[in-house]
Amino acid sequence: MKVRLTLLVVACDKYSTGGYSAQLFFTDDQELPSSYISTKSVEETIAGLSGKYFLTDYRWMDYGIIDFRRISNTESEVVYGAYVPRMVNIIKSGSFIPHTETKEMDSYYAKLLSRRAASIL
Repeated sequence: MKVRLTLLVVACDKYSTGGYSAQLFFTDDQELPSSYISTKSVEETIAGLSGKYFLTDYRWMDYGIIDFRRISNTESEVVYGAYVPRMVNIIKSGSFIPHTETKEMDSYYAKLLSRRAASIL
C-alpha cells in the first residue's frame, strides 16, 4: 500500500496590529506539498518536503500529525500540519496565500484546517 504524506503549512502572526491572520502554503503548481513515503521514514519525508520548499530546517517547524485516511484499496494519506511564524525569505519555491484568498480546496483539507486553527488562536 502506498502512503502519501501531505503537509499543511500555515504561517501565522498572532500579534499583528490587524489581529490574528494566517496564510496557507501552496507549491508553484498551487497544490499542497506532498510526497509518498517509500523507503524513507516520516521524519525523512518531512525533511525532504521542507528542503524542497523552504530555506529553514524542518526541525524548526512546529509540526504534528493531524489526520490519516484511506483513499483507496492501494493508497492512504497521512496529513501533517506545521506552523511557522510569518517571516520573509523562508521560501525556496511556492508561496503563502492568505486564507481569505486561497483557491477552493478539497473540503477534507478545509475541515482539517478549521479544526486545527482553533488550537493556535
